[in-house]
Amino acid sequence: MVAWKCLIMHHAKMEQIDNLVTREFGKRAIPGIAIGIVEGNRLTFFKGLGFANLKQERPIQVNTVFRLASISKIITTMAVLQLSEKQIIDIDDPVNMYLSTGGIHVKSGWPDVTIKHLLTHRSGIGELFQKRDAFKPGFGLIVKGRETRIPPLSTIHENSLIPEIPAETKYAYSNIAFSLLGYMIEQVTGTSFRDHVMQSIVKPLGMANTDFIRSDRVAINEAIGYKKRRCGKEKFKQVRYLKNIIMPAGNLYSTIEDMSVLASCLLNWGSLNGVKLLEEKTVRMAWKPHYWSHPAIKDHASIGLCFHLYGANGTRFIEHTGATRGFTSALTLIPSEGLGLLVFSNIDEIFRKAGTLWMKNRILQELFSITDDFQGDGKEYHLEKNCGQKFAGFYGPNPGILTNTRIIATAGDYKVKETNGDLYLSSFYGNKRKGVKLIPRDNPGVFQYKIKPGNAIAMHGIVAFNPQEDLDESSMSLGFHTFTRKKFMATFRFKVYCLITALSFLFGTLVIIILR
Repeated sequence: MVAWKCLIMHHAKMEQIDNLVTREFGKRAIPGIAIGIVEGNRLTFFKGLGFANLKQERPIQVNTVFRLASISKIITTMAVLQLSEKQIIDIDDPVNMYLSTGGIHVKSGWPDVTIKHLLTHRSGIGELFQKRDAFKPGFGLIVKGRETRIPPLSTIHENSLIPEIPAETKYAYSNIAFSLLGYMIEQVTGTSFRDHVMQSIVKPLGMANTDFIRSDRVAINEAIGYKKRRCGKEKFKQVRYLKNIIMPAGNLYSTIEDMSVLASCLLNWGSLNGVKLLEEKTVRMAWKPHYWSHPAIKDHASIGLCFHLYGANGTRFIEHTGATRGFTSALTLIPSEGLGLLVFSNIDEIFRKAGTLWMKNRILQELFSITDDFQGDGKEYHLEKNCGQKFAGFYGPNPGILTNTRIIATAGDYKVKETNGDLYLSSFYGNKRKGVKLIPRDNPGVFQYKIKPGNAIAMHGIVAFNPQEDLDESSMSLGFHTFTRKKFMATFRFKVYCLITALSFLFGTLVIIILR
């Protein structure tokens, strides 16, 4: 039973939160945003700013329907855990045990892929079916148009998936792998994924404006998705309407009102108002760390069953975010305080400055008085002897293009260098391209760096090194990922430089030929 010990404290801060979101919304390029705070078993704060439809000037309301993208995975995970409780499946079993068609074809000598591997993104399955899918709209996993029907999951899962790397080799977020869980649900229940989760989760909780397809229950109050215009008088442009074929991984439609009910159910350890969806021990299992990149990072960032687990100033945050064409969303739960935060917007922030997530982080920092607990401030610190030689160099992801798509899209690779007795970490591109100063922590080989308020829940990040005598076996852990130390000519950035040089030479040659 949760003790709602901070209910009064949070009520005292509601005016501060209201002022914060109103002030910051005016600075952000967001058409509309909905913010809800859940305490105990009810929604105690709601704020809608901007418009669900700019042309009609339809305001954001508590029942405005947003597309929640990867937050879909929470409901898929709950459905899997329900089947586990009924002993229909065992999450430690190979997923192939429950698939009569399709499944996962692993190479000889590789471990079987279990259901837990899929839930923790450790299956070795990439973000794409094959490399050429990178050049298809939505990686070939979408259909276009509001009225277009989504094809059944069998169209993509009746053929075997082939992991790019062995299971447990590394963390690699995979929508395709998670979608396979939905196909498994269909196989063991004999019903469609959508029908099963509607009957087992959505309808029992009374979530009247929630669905995995664009049905009448969601279409009437659906928000329009936008992206920021690069030029012109109007700030925003309506995006093209796309639907995810991999429904269990990313095609959820819902509202602040409905998702606050789901959040309350989880905060109450799987039960709400006499409706019991999961056992308390099952929820606790889902929220405990099942994977972390380094022991020193475990309390700071780890992976539960589907959920991302973060720590800041001694508080634990359970979270999942979502992003799709025209929409960004976040659901954060704080079990120790019986509190949840929901932030949904109708702006496309994929590979763009994420104002929606920035707003979510600032609200959490305000609610929990998260301050900069940076250990290096005001303290004397000294790098270990030969620290530059031990840690400086280039670091890149372990092999696998299909399982490295997100790293390639956001950072490329990393460089650690020593300058005037200090260590600096920088990415090839992305938010660390300008470099961050690494400050030693008490543990050898573990460092921290400052994060600007709003860029994450915590105000510092952690980097942990694992130096080895053999260069190829040295590594660096950052967030959920571990990067191997590499020689410059084996780095991603070297390959990019070579490609640019080759293209420049080719272009120059063509110009000379034309001008002759």
